[in-house]
Amino acid sequence: MRNIILIFACLALVACGGGDGANQSGSNSSPGSAIFQDFTASSVLSNVCRNFAVPTDSVSCAAAGGTWSSRTSYSITSGSIDYGSYSAICSSGLPTTTCRLNGISFSPTAGLSLDAVNACETQGGTIEVACSSLNGTENYCSINPNNSSDCSALGGTFYPFLQSVSGSVEGEQLISGNNIFQILTNYPALDSVDVMGLNPQAPVFLNYTIKIHDALGFGSTFWSSVQSRTTSSQFDSLQGYPIFSVTSPVAVDGTYLSVENATLYFQ
Repeated sequence: MRNIILIFACLALVACGGGDGANQSGSNSSPGSAIFQDFTASSVLSNVCRNFAVPTDSVSCAAAGGTWSSRTSYSITSGSIDYGSYSAICSSGLPTTTCRLNGISFSPTAGLSLDAVNACETQGGTIEVACSSLNGTENYCSINPNNSSDCSALGGTFYPFLQSVSGSVEGEQLISGNNIFQILTNYPALDSVDVMGLNPQAPVFLNYTIKIHDALGFGSTFWSSVQSRTTSSQFDSLQGYPIFSVTSPVAVDGTYLSVENATLYFQ
């Protein structure tokens, strides 16, 4: 019965079939879509400052309540891949391999192999190797504004508290661009958290992980990228269920690319 509801809900969304995981470069005026459901956890965060500018000198850092600290710095050069052994090669330094897709770096989850390379390249991505070498130290500002005035002074947006709810994302047909997430609620037998009981008012941002799977569709995961994306500023309604919008950096079809570990923050 739940699957039938999910199918009808997906059909009700605009352009439910708008995503194409193998083509990341095209644009689409119609939004993509996904279902957010099966809620299992909730929490409340206090004094959250989003999108603030970190001071770049000791004086402004101290004035903003931060600490001017030192950390190890690295010089970064490009490496290559030995396609005979599928190993990353650096003339000096330690290699880090990523799959770059639409400007987003995906980290390997199962090492480098022919299947991992195929999974990345089939989606239009490229394999890149960065070589990191120790390069002394650098100074930086360690800061976490915890009040409205400090946050605003750094150009950020302050939230005295945010509620959150974690769930699964199903039926994703996301485009590289604007997408509609519909929240399926009122399933107390299946949801550990009563979302409507949390009194949602306005979505703020969505944290989630995009995973790239086997290009042959066998389900193995080879790459992942953690995202934190600002949502629309309010919940709208579609056939009695809340919806919100999120801009995705890549197209996600639910088969070769999927969305997992989703947590919505709202006030």
